[in-house]
Amino acid sequence: MQSNTNLEWMYLEDNDLTAIGRQALLESVFNVSSLNSCAASNHNCFIRGLNPDISGINNYNESSANRDNKIFTVLSGSNDGFFNMNCLGDVSYKLIPDVLRLAQKFIAAAPELSDLYFEQTGQTSADWDQLDEDTVPITSIFELLRGWAVPSLSF
Repeated sequence: MQSNTNLEWMYLEDNDLTAIGRQALLESVFNVSSLNSCAASNHNCFIRGLNPDISGINNYNESSANRDNKIFTVLSGSNDGFFNMNCLGDVSYKLIPDVLRLAQKFIAAAPELSDLYFEQTGQTSADWDQLDEDTVPITSIFELLRGWAVPSLSF
């Protein structure tokens, strides 16, 4: 399921999935164990009919928008400040441009993804509503760069 990008819809109502089955489906479309795992999740398949609901995942037609929202949710999953600096320790250098772009682009987290992030980690997401939308991009970039220890890259 995680690597099957051809499957677009799953309707699972009245299938009596267990909590373990629901969790497996959740992790395949929104793995929050690391930023790399999140980026590698399935960004195409929309799943409906689970209880509790996970239909807030992959609800955009473009997989790139789904991927961006998930990465941003993991980045904003922090009990302190606005960025989850713990998730950046093992980030692939290929994700660095995305992380910087998302820090500048987004001014609000998706509440349905934040709830599912909390379910998997126990951490809350940052309250982006407390900042003025004109100051969010610069505050986001500053906080991100201030706390991010990027290992030296050799070419």
